[in-house]
Amino acid sequence: MSGLGPVRRTGRRGPVRRCRPGGPGRAVLAAPAAAEVWSGWVGIAQMTGFGLVRPLPGIWPSLHLDTAITLPIGV
Repeated sequence: MSGLGPVRRTGRRGPVRRCRPGGPGRAVLAAPAAAEVWSGWVGIAQMTGFGLVRPLPGIWPSLHLDTAITLPIGV
């Protein structure tokens, strides 16, 4: 119970837990984890056949779309 935050006792109602704000620390930890999960899904998509596609080969040959990002977006 010690990791749940400070406890404030109030009259008859019993203990009331205060929430601690997350702050930027959680975002700093979550950003690399989210990037790692995203890259994992993109890697799975590339292994299953998704990848670079040339939608307009005769009209705009330098245009490439990476369809591997559609799997993590869909999930």
